Amino acid sequence: MTDVTEIMGYRNTLEYNLRSVSKNKEETQFLLNQYNNAIDISNLVVKIDINGNITYANDAFCKTLKHTKEELIGQNIKILCNKNETYRYYSSIIQTINNGEVYKGIIENVDRERESHFFNTTIVPIKNQQGIIIEYLSIQNEITETVKAKEEALQALEAKSKFFDKVSHELRTPLNAIINFTDLALEAYNENLNDEDSKEMIELYLQRAHKNSKNLLNLINSLLDLSKLKSTKEHFNIGVHDVTKLVKESYESCSSLNTKGSVDYRLKIDFISGLIKCDNFKFNQILINLISNAFKFTQKGFVSIHLSEVGDEYLVEVEDSGIGIPNGKLSRIFEPFEQARSDDIGTGLGLSIVKEYAAAMNIALAVTSSEGAGSCFRLKAKKIITKEQ
Repeated sequence: MTDVTEIMGYRNTLEYNLRSVSKNKEETQFLLNQYNNAIDISNLVVKIDINGNITYANDAFCKTLKHTKEELIGQNIKILCNKNETYRYYSSIIQTINNGEVYKGIIENVDRERESHFFNTTIVPIKNQQGIIIEYLSIQNEITETVKAKEEALQALEAKSKFFDKVSHELRTPLNAIINFTDLALEAYNENLNDEDSKEMIELYLQRAHKNSKNLLNLINSLLDLSKLKSTKEHFNIGVHDVTKLVKESYESCSSLNTKGSVDYRLKIDFISGLIKCDNFKFNQILINLISNAFKFTQKGFVSIHLSEVGDEYLVEVEDSGIGIPNGKLSRIFEPFEQARSDDIGTGLGLSIVKEYAAAMNIALAVTSSEGAGSCFRLKAKKIITKEQ
C-alpha cells in the first residue's frame, strides 16, 4: 500500500469501527498503535513542517538513507538533494503541496554516502480544523532497482540504435562504391570495348568494385561473428594446448604479411613448452588479428611476438614500432567500429572480436600505446600444471 490517502482512509475507517465495538479507550489506542506500526514498517515515512524542515522520520527511512534520526530531525528536506536539478524539482513539489494539493510521483534522494535512491512518493498536506496547512506527511516506497533497470534498458536501446546506425553507414560505403564503379565500367564498355585505354579503365573500375566487394564480405563476416558472440551462440571448443606451438603457428601464418623490407619480423619464446586452456583455433585468430594490425600500421621498424612466463601465467606480447594509438582513443579501441583514426582502412570490428574471444576463454587482454611510437597488445593465460611438472 503506497498511497497515503488510501492509508489514511483505512485508518479512519478502522478507528471508527474500533470505537464502535469497544468502549475501552486503552484497548482502542493499543490496536491503533499496532496499525500505525504496521504502516511504519511497510513504508518509509517522513513528516515535514511548513518550512520544509524534517520533524519525524521512521526507522525504515533512516535505515534506507543511512542516517540516524538525530541527524535528520530539524534539517531541511533539501539536504537529501543530490544536484541543482533535484533541488529545483523539490522547489516545484513544495509549491504544489503549499497550494494544498497532494503530490504523487517519483523522488530522488541521496543517502549519507551521496548514493542516489528513488522513491514512489505521496505527500499529503495536513490541515488543522481551520483548513490551514500545519505540516506535510510523506509516505514512500523505494523503487531504485526498477529505475536503474529502466535506465540500463534505455542505455542498451540507445547503444543498439547507434550500433545499427554505424552498421548502415559501413555497409552503404562499399555498396555505393561497387555500384558507381560497375556503372562506370558499363558506360565505358558501351562506348568502345576495342579501345585499349577504355579496356584499362574498365579493368580498373572492376578491380575497385572487386576490392570493395571483398571489404563488404569481410564486414558482413565480422558482423556475423560479433553477433554470435553477443548472443552466446558462438561455440568454443576448449581444450588443453601447448601455448608455444600456438604462438609459433600464428607467427608463421602471418609471415606472408611482411611485404615491407624495412620491417623486422621477429619471434622470441622464453621456454620450451607450456599448457593453457583455450580454443586453439580462436586463440590463433586472436594472435593473427593482432599481428595483422601491427603490420598494417608499421611502415618501418619491427613487429615482434614475445612469449614469456609471469608467475602462474603465460604472457604473449604483440608489439610494433608503428604509428601508435592516440591517447583519446585508447580506452575505446576495443569497441565495435572504433578505429584509431578516421582514415584507417578496415571494418573497425577486429579488435572488438579479439576482446570477446579473449573474455570467453578467460584470457586477460590489455594494450599500451604511444602515438608515433608503436603499440603493445598483451595476452595473459593461466598455466596448466601437470603432475610431470
